[in-house]
Amino acid sequence: MKKFFSMMAVIAAMFAFASCETTPADGVTPEVTKLATPVVEIVDVTETGFTAKWAAVEGATSYAISTNIPDQKLVNTSETSYKFENLNKGEYTVRVKASGEGKEDSDFSEVKKVTLTGATSADWFTQTVALVEDNAENRAIGRYTFNAVDFVWKGTGVKELFYGMFETESIASMSDDEIISNMQYSLDGEMLAEVNSAEGFARSFTGLQGSTSYTLCALATNEAGVKYLAKGSVTTTETQLTDQAKAWIGTWTAKSTEILAWVTVQDEDINGDEVVDENDAYTDLQVQAGEIPYELAITPYPGYTDVAFIDGLSVWGADMPNLAFFVIGDQGQNYLVVTNGTIIDENYGIEWATVCEINGYTGIPDGTLSFVGGGYETFIFELTDNGEVVCEMGAGYLNEEKTATYDAVSTDVYVANGNSYYLYGEDANEDGALGDDEVFTEYHAGAITDFVKTADEVQTSSVRKAAHAMPLKSNIGSSVIVK
Repeated sequence: MKKFFSMMAVIAAMFAFASCETTPADGVTPEVTKLATPVVEIVDVTETGFTAKWAAVEGATSYAISTNIPDQKLVNTSETSYKFENLNKGEYTVRVKASGEGKEDSDFSEVKKVTLTGATSADWFTQTVALVEDNAENRAIGRYTFNAVDFVWKGTGVKELFYGMFETESIASMSDDEIISNMQYSLDGEMLAEVNSAEGFARSFTGLQGSTSYTLCALATNEAGVKYLAKGSVTTTETQLTDQAKAWIGTWTAKSTEILAWVTVQDEDINGDEVVDENDAYTDLQVQAGEIPYELAITPYPGYTDVAFIDGLSVWGADMPNLAFFVIGDQGQNYLVVTNGTIIDENYGIEWATVCEINGYTGIPDGTLSFVGGGYETFIFELTDNGEVVCEMGAGYLNEEKTATYDAVSTDVYVANGNSYYLYGEDANEDGALGDDEVFTEYHAGAITDFVKTADEVQTSSVRKAAHAMPLKSNIGSSVIVK
């Protein structure tokens, strides 16, 4: 009996639940209609925008638009089109689905793609680039048409600006994205305020080389987030050397009356056997008498007013001309400052060790000849008013306290092995290796004398090879912007 009443209770509950449901008159539950999938078109494409449109879907009251636009991933509208604006360069995707009351949402439409160029012009930002004006005021401060460019950035609502000054050739094969990735400089708040002022941001790039095309690139972003890449190119004029520099250009003859050589010495009991003999022999670097003739060709580096190369001074020959600089002294002296190095190409240079006399250095006897590496002056030539050339050897300090000094003795001794300090040169003893047992002669040493100009012209064979290039940053930064 107990089981019977339990079953009756379950049946009663089921009947009560069923009685709460609404049953259609015909007893059949209707199916929910799924909306048709919209068919999307991309129309009215511009540099910075496009419109997505579709035919109305029967029963739809709204549409959801899915995109890859960062701040518009999902957009809802009751219209049958939607306009996307203020977009930057890139590929954009769009798909749409329909929704309606009492209806099942449609599937998303097929993905539509559109590629925009981004703004190639802008009414909210302008850039002008031009050579500096050739006038007395500019020339007085060293600004010439071969080394300086003026520019103005002027905008409305510019909130960000990145820039780079490039040699045009260096970016010729780059895409805009690659150029932008190489921009290392930007303007701060005060400078941006100048950009957005009535006068604009006006500055100059200086320190450029002559006869070279440059392109100034500026990536401006406005308050709507639109980016615009402005480009402006200008070609500097041919470099104009000063009269002082021109006086150095040409071929010269000169000589040195000292050479460097490794000399065998046995003047103390090295091995401690109380006898000074061949077992105590060692090699020592010494300066000896010996004349070295020079046939020199001095040429300016194209595009620069203060850089020169000297062929014939380096023992490494024409491929290793010494790098030098034209310098005007405080009293108007006309100097040619010669370094212990050269430029191989735009990315690589080399400096060689020079034999110097060391004094005041703890642990080293005064007067010791030793190798000193690094870039510094080794020869300083002065061309006097009467046409004579006076040579001074380079000198400097080896410590911050300026108690240890060096005086250059030579400009053409090389270190092949930084630990052993072997002279880099010929295998004099023909043992197949360069070592301190070589006997070297005719290594440059001592001041150069009898420095006489033989011609104002330089033979083509002596001119710096075109493949060798002075290094210049492709992206010239704010350090050379002057107001």
